[in-house]
Amino acid sequence: MRNFVALLLSLNLLVVCAPAAAGEPVVAAEPVVAVQQGQWREHELTFTYSGFTSKYSCEGLADKVQLLLQTFGVRDGAKVSSYACAAPYGFPTEFPRVRLQFAVLEPWVPNAVQSPGKEAAYGRVIGREAPQLVAPGAVARGSAAGDVAPGDVAPGEPVAGVWRHVKLARGRPRTLDPGDCELLEQFRDKVVPLFTTRELKDETRCIPHQLLGTRIALEAEVFAAPPTADVPR
Repeated sequence: MRNFVALLLSLNLLVVCAPAAAGEPVVAAEPVVAVQQGQWREHELTFTYSGFTSKYSCEGLADKVQLLLQTFGVRDGAKVSSYACAAPYGFPTEFPRVRLQFAVLEPWVPNAVQSPGKEAAYGRVIGREAPQLVAPGAVARGSAAGDVAPGDVAPGEPVAGVWRHVKLARGRPRTLDPGDCELLEQFRDKVVPLFTTRELKDETRCIPHQLLGTRIALEAEVFAAPPTADVPR
């Protein structure tokens, strides 16, 4: 029996439960999150919005798309900027366009070859190996400490990833409202497929030219880096 307990301890599988002292509250254990190995992949594309209910300036569209990217767990440093905009700064336009540069986490495959860039109907997508993350203070293999920028790591090095539950609804994240319904539909069709997802559930219903009856309801599990306080809520 003693040897069996020692084995469990060595595998971090033994949980010891002791009664709480008198007067002390009992705190429920936090759920265990399974950490898997992942690798970053960069994407670049142009995104053009076309809708009936809401109109955006290119800058306003950039802010909304940036919010959605962050909600889905892209790597820090993602950029969304106005691109070939037909209207002056801050003015709504019929077809606002933005340029997206971001990296998503994929399950790690040793010695995997990145797929070449491809042309998509909604823009040019470029898949390539992204600079990867290391633990604070770590140094990429084969490099001197002074030659490595913070966050860089040797190509192919795995990073920590988890399956995060993402739910989009009215007010979640905070600035998402029914007027963004058509934008969410287009983001779902054009950008979400670039993420690694599972258990996607979509009950979004957009009614052109009106907000009454419109519903935002999209949720999925997304493979991404462990969440931080910067994730929009």
